[in-house]
Amino acid sequence: MRTLTFKQVIHVLWQRALLIVACTVLAGGAAVAYMQTRHVTYSSAAVVRVAVSMSGDQRDPGQPFIDTGPAAVTSETSLRKAAQILGVSQPASLTSVVQATPDPQNQTMTVAAVGDTPAQAQERAGALAQGYVAALAAQQQNNINSLQRQQSSLRTQLDSITKKMRANGDLSGDSSDSGSGGTTSSDPALTAQLNAVAASYQTISQQLSNLSVAGAPAAVQRAPGAGASTASSSTLVLASALLAGLMAGCGLALLRDQFDTRLRGGAHIESLTGVPILAQLATESSARGEQTSLPAEHRRHTPFLEGIRALRTSVQVQTKDVRSPVVVITSPEPGDGKSFVCANLAIAWARTGKRVLLVEGDLRKPTTAAYVGCTDQSRGLATLLRAALDDRREVNERDLADVVQPTTTLGLSVLAAGSVGAQPADLLASDALGAALQQMRGLADVVIVDSPPILGLADGLILAREADGVVVVASAQSTRQNVIAETVKTLRDNDARVLGVALNHTQLKSLKGYNAYYSGEDDWNVEPAASSAPQPPTAPQASTAPVTAAPPSTAPVTAARVAPPAAPQPVEPTAPADDAVIPDDRVTHVDLRPMRGPGRSDGSSRGGGGSYNGATRAR
Repeated sequence: MRTLTFKQVIHVLWQRALLIVACTVLAGGAAVAYMQTRHVTYSSAAVVRVAVSMSGDQRDPGQPFIDTGPAAVTSETSLRKAAQILGVSQPASLTSVVQATPDPQNQTMTVAAVGDTPAQAQERAGALAQGYVAALAAQQQNNINSLQRQQSSLRTQLDSITKKMRANGDLSGDSSDSGSGGTTSSDPALTAQLNAVAASYQTISQQLSNLSVAGAPAAVQRAPGAGASTASSSTLVLASALLAGLMAGCGLALLRDQFDTRLRGGAHIESLTGVPILAQLATESSARGEQTSLPAEHRRHTPFLEGIRALRTSVQVQTKDVRSPVVVITSPEPGDGKSFVCANLAIAWARTGKRVLLVEGDLRKPTTAAYVGCTDQSRGLATLLRAALDDRREVNERDLADVVQPTTTLGLSVLAAGSVGAQPADLLASDALGAALQQMRGLADVVIVDSPPILGLADGLILAREADGVVVVASAQSTRQNVIAETVKTLRDNDARVLGVALNHTQLKSLKGYNAYYSGEDDWNVEPAASSAPQPPTAPQASTAPVTAAPPSTAPVTAARVAPPAAPQPVEPTAPADDAVIPDDRVTHVDLRPMRGPGRSDGSSRGGGGSYNGATRAR
């Protein structure tokens, strides 16, 4: 697992904001549902003051004991009294709603009860407190009755001993004071028995005297108030749930980011593959629409089209030393959008005045030729290679001219897949492919080949080995890190020159003010009429007139469309220009950093899909 800096953590949380919001809303909704369905109870409590003199010690059998603990609150006597007050037929049912809390220091007992309503809780607490007082009073009365019975029994014993002593004639002293302890007898045993019984009699008499003046053992010190809700505050519950949902969402976002193996951007891809990012291509809705709808065919400026121009310029820079370069466009897996990118790149390159040949190299699933309007799929690359193999000869210029088809885009020709046999890889692996590509170099300034995916098929590796450079199209939405790294490694292991990676399906947006900047009729949108077609040699003033009439701000554009004197280029009709022509021999550097403002006045490009600022021209 990779370690994130604080800035990276904030970036991850921002990127996964939808997940965090969803978790927070889900937690809040769960809290609201809980509060709507929970059973709310109320609690009320009464405080009972216990007489200090009544809190006897159970361990001293000589003292009358009154149980003032919590057990007395739920005793049968207490519950019966409370049920009688409340009118409840089942006293035992009150056991589950009462709670007693003793306070030995203050000699108090707090009797609390719960109910479904505040009034019910208050009534139960009051009744149970009174039941507790009644239970203690009952214990006190039982103690008095018990002491009185013991006193009566001792009195009977004293009378019996006194009679025995008188019968023996051993009684001396005042016989009326039989319990004084002063009576003596000639029989020591009778004297000791008499003294013991008399002492017990006096102790019990003293206890009875104390109980008679002690008063009630307990009394309600504080009556119960209206019941208070035992449930947590709704505000607290909702706040806690939202906080928990927020924390859970952040945790899930960071956890998902750790296990997300999708491509993370240019710098990350460069560290994985060791090759640069040539362009970042925004998601284009027309890529899922009709095959005849290509952004490069339209005149509107979009982030995707600027990304295509960035890709074109980056490839120009890396192949500037190669005359009529062969560039293979491939991808790691199907579904990365390589054919769509390939078709748009070919059209964008043709708009610069170059002769471009688009080759359908994916013989297994050909789609690129249809993008540019090729309807005849019966003749193409497979037909060309099979004929050369059958006749045991090399491909010549006439063979190639028979299968190349023109398109509606000026300067763009297409070589379809043709009739493919059972083994496309065998056709591509033949020597005829190299000869065919060599003939294509003489037919066009740039040859762009749409290749099958690299992983799992040998076709793409064969085409890549014969090309001057390979562009790997990876999808930011689906291509995994290990897949792109394995693709580039496989190409390098097979001696293919990897120019870089074009990151497709990115979430790029137009720069602020981008659409408004291009909405005006300036020299980037409106080309002077004289420059849209070649002029006769006898009228040079017609070709220079637009330069003279143009505003000073259009000078860089005019300079970009004039061929250098040292290497004149043949004048060809071009479509209305939507980008400046960059001759291959004058491009010296391309800046891959994102553009931070509108086009500069020194002739640099005005876009690039967020991948480059433009080409630096030789002065």
